[in-house]
Amino acid sequence: IFRVTLMSKYIMAYDVGTTGIKTCIFEIDKDFRILASATESYKLYVYDDGGAEQDPDEWWAAMCSTTRVVLEKSGISPDKIAGVSFCSQAQGLVLVDKDGVAIRRAFSYMDQRARKEIKEGISYGLQIAGANIFKLIPVSVKDPVWKYNWVKNNEPENFKRVYKWLDVKEYLICRLTGEFVMTYDSAFGTLLLDLKNKCISKKMCKMCGVNYDHLPKLIASSDCAGEITEKAAKELGLVKGIKVFGGGYALTAVYHEYDDVGCLYGKLGLAAHLSAYYIVLHGLDTACVHQREMVIQPFRVAVDSVAGDARRILYYGDALADYLIEEGGFSNVRAAYYRHKWL
Repeated sequence: IFRVTLMSKYIMAYDVGTTGIKTCIFEIDKDFRILASATESYKLYVYDDGGAEQDPDEWWAAMCSTTRVVLEKSGISPDKIAGVSFCSQAQGLVLVDKDGVAIRRAFSYMDQRARKEIKEGISYGLQIAGANIFKLIPVSVKDPVWKYNWVKNNEPENFKRVYKWLDVKEYLICRLTGEFVMTYDSAFGTLLLDLKNKCISKKMCKMCGVNYDHLPKLIASSDCAGEITEKAAKELGLVKGIKVFGGGYALTAVYHEYDDVGCLYGKLGLAAHLSAYYIVLHGLDTACVHQREMVIQPFRVAVDSVAGDARRILYYGDALADYLIEEGGFSNVRAAYYRHKWL
């Protein structure tokens, strides 16, 4: 289905879900071919007060064990892996110190404890023509900015140790490379992204009570975030120096830099992996991997859109959901649309 003009390469892709990780090795020659895959689950800690957390060390442990499994299954030598990328659950909150160590368990996107924080944030939002802007956009108690403020209000000692605010895949990128970065799609989920200038808005940070210095450098999903360190390579069973790319959300609208078309990779799960593979290939400067049948032409994304900005497309609502189902064959879109209100 996918055609690229390059010599055979091997790519490691990680689908970091809410309850488990799926790791695949793909061979990319004239076609994509899965050589091996492995899955492993981890815990979701749910509390009576609306809390939902995960242990970043459990993500990493699952990532390490599944990496070794797929290498063994495929018979591919670790030094043949050309790149690594991610698709992952979104709008998590992982607060780390200067060494990239998580200060506390990560907040899942499902965490709903920040009810006081969102109420205060909405009450004092930016006024436009007398209307509160936060009441005009679909904010949710699940947004990470309110969780950030929840930590500030309820765990001051932990908050003092914060160096950077990361999302799920960004934490794993940091653990792989030692680099603190955030892709534009993750930054969009913070509510702090200046879409026009593709940077974190200092004004929005001030309005929302966020320390601007806590936000890491922004990169595109197809950018190389860094290379695997010797320590990480040893734990994973890989080799030092493999390039690591930004990756995207599990449901990702990949910004196509060649023709400014937003490519919506719909069917959840498999499509997430396809997005990750596209990102690696694009970042390796090889060829444009693009399945025309999966491009939703009537809903073009503006040039100032960002990679992974699924919300921007799905704001079209039911009409787009119906179109995707009837014309594009995306059977999971409606379920996703209603299950995740932010879509």
